[in-house]
Amino acid sequence: MLEDDFLEGWQKWLGEQGWQHDEGEEFRDPALDILGYGVKRIRLNRIPWFGRGLAVIAICRHPFDLRSDATGLRQWSDRLARAVNGRFPPWKIRRPGAILLIAVQLTPEPIRDEDEERLKSVLGHWTGTRVVPAAAVRINLGQGAMASILAEGLPRDLPEIGQLLDTWAAKFQRFVPMWNESEIL
Repeated sequence: MLEDDFLEGWQKWLGEQGWQHDEGEEFRDPALDILGYGVKRIRLNRIPWFGRGLAVIAICRHPFDLRSDATGLRQWSDRLARAVNGRFPPWKIRRPGAILLIAVQLTPEPIRDEDEERLKSVLGHWTGTRVVPAAAVRINLGQGAMASILAEGLPRDLPEIGQLLDTWAAKFQRFVPMWNESEIL
């Protein structure tokens, strides 16, 4: 699958689900190439003032200066969180609450069975901003494979995130660890 086809399908999905598409941006230092954003206002709490928030899907390319280990993925998550926090400041969007980030990385590196374990380091990692990583996805379009992790306890008004991951899982092969027969016995 080509990158343009993937992004076209994603933008179509955004429109169908009521998300707003926003153009991406490129940062030189530190390196980060964001191909596009999907944005949706959400409610995180029943109390209107405290419950306002934003959900953002950010699709970007794998930064050339970072490795694919847990440390590199955390650094990527930090860069992306700072970019999202700067792009959607609370005074501009009138949403002072948290931003739930669904981080998607298009990578040329092969997806392996340990990638989902590495992605766990992104979730629960404080980014130093009001951005909270809610899901992390790595996709290799050439290989036709993906690895993903979804945080538990997402707000009830975001069921489409699971649907998006299921849609991608139908198109891309997911790598899961093979059973070790010695552990079964």
